[in-house]
Amino acid sequence: ASLEEDYTAISNTLVSNALLSYEILPNLELRSSLGFTSYRLDSYRAMPSSARNPGLGVTPQNYSNLTTNASKRDSWIVEPQLNWHKDWNKFALDLLVGTTFQQETSEQLVQRGLGFPNNALIRNLSAAESLQIIADSDSDYRYNAVFGRANLKLLDRYILNVTGRRDGSSRFGPGKQFGNFGAIGLVWIFSEEVLFGKRSALSFGKFRASIGTTGSDNIGDYRFLETYGVSGNNYDGTTILEPTGIFNPQFGWEENNKLEVALELGFFKDRLRLNPSWYRNRSTNQLSGIPLAATTGFSQLTGNFDAIVENTGFELDLSSANINGGMFRWSTTLNLTVPKNKLVAFDGLETSTFANRYVIGQPLTIVRLYHALG
Repeated sequence: ASLEEDYTAISNTLVSNALLSYEILPNLELRSSLGFTSYRLDSYRAMPSSARNPGLGVTPQNYSNLTTNASKRDSWIVEPQLNWHKDWNKFALDLLVGTTFQQETSEQLVQRGLGFPNNALIRNLSAAESLQIIADSDSDYRYNAVFGRANLKLLDRYILNVTGRRDGSSRFGPGKQFGNFGAIGLVWIFSEEVLFGKRSALSFGKFRASIGTTGSDNIGDYRFLETYGVSGNNYDGTTILEPTGIFNPQFGWEENNKLEVALELGFFKDRLRLNPSWYRNRSTNQLSGIPLAATTGFSQLTGNFDAIVENTGFELDLSSANINGGMFRWSTTLNLTVPKNKLVAFDGLETSTFANRYVIGQPLTIVRLYHALG
């Protein structure tokens, strides 16, 4: 019977990008990366009466239905950059400034037809006895940023990298749309030191460390606005609007503080590579849904939590080139990740709606249960 039901989805994706550059001066280059992505999805699900037990008395007129979904999403991005590079005898400096313009639009139309003269016409919505519009929506997202980077290299083994950026998103209200972030990184390629000669088993050695902040606006569009939606219901023949979002212009960018220390080691002319690393990410101002009382008509309010969530971990990558012949090659790659998660701080946790869900010092994934005495 299930074979009588039919679900078909056809998607078309176009991904295009280009990179243009122009040398203004011998050490000054203007370049821009351009990207455009288009996605289309057309799907339908047919539920004929022949897929049900005949004893239920269903017919094409009172049961057969077809649901269609037509979605599309278009996005483009433009990133102009100005890069200046200068090499001295033992010193090199690389400066970069740029900006990002990005926009994404999406549309979706979901329809359902109910009741057909017969199942042979189930894929034709015009033959349906009644037609429902399940969803008809569109959204627009805009992102803008300016950024800069300075990279200093001394003796080809000591590197200092400093970055800074200011990001703006249409997903936040006035006064909260922009956030400032930055990072600093250090690199020491110690295999270039005199201590390690050509006969050393260590063919490559690099120590790197970085600390910085990044931002996130991953909450969906229009969450700070008071929004309404058309549900399809009516009152006395008049189409009604139902509230779907609460006005809250106070929340802003989520911040993630990142710290990482790592080694990159190569042995025996890089036939054996070992890369251990340790990281610590602390997330503050998490963008999440704050539970509300059911009497408000909403289950949650989008906002920033003041809690601090920490993710730490150790990662190890091991790769080896066991055999590297002309006709036969054999390489091995192994990786290990040991992640840990815990709630570091949450002011007012004991009196909040999360008192029975989270424990300070414990992972967010714990489940609080009753202690059974037998």
